[in-house]
Amino acid sequence: MPSRIFHVDVRPSVDPKGKIRAQLTINYTPQSPTETKFHDSVRLSSTVLLDDGKKVMVSQSVDPRSDRRVSVEMMAKVVK
Repeated sequence: MPSRIFHVDVRPSVDPKGKIRAQLTINYTPQSPTETKFHDSVRLSSTVLLDDGKKVMVSQSVDPRSDRRVSVEMMAKVVK
């Protein structure tokens, strides 16, 4: 069975003003119609500034072969 790969790596930090900086990398390989050596893939690297407790849509895409929607939404909470 063909497989999908989806990874999200995040490196958060908090600045002196309380903003949350998240460096993230998203890797997504959609399902291939046939198993081959080569796959289409998506890679996104970005830095996002977040407010404590507020959601942000970071990435949204559609796989043209299957109409599968892939979304990444982030929310960070500072615990003191």
